[in-house]
Amino acid sequence: MIKSKKAKDVFQRLPVTFHQTFLPERAHISALLKYAASGKAGTDQEIFTETGAPTGQSSGKVPAMLDYCTGMGLLTVDRDPQSGQKIHV
Repeated sequence: MIKSKKAKDVFQRLPVTFHQTFLPERAHISALLKYAASGKAGTDQEIFTETGAPTGQSSGKVPAMLDYCTGMGLLTVDRDPQSGQKIHV
């Protein structure tokens, strides 16, 4: 349960289908957290290149991993259509 007002502002509820049939893999989540700690920003393809997380045939795992890690409170994402995502730990 989120009690602080600040936490409510940062973490918003995700829809029930946020996972997009995504199965979490520790190696990919670890790589994504390292990417976030480095302070980089990038598109899904650039994040894939850096982390090795599959992009898949349709939308791939990168968007689902970002939503999963956000939902777990592991990171936050600032989305920018032109420069990609800026990920914060």
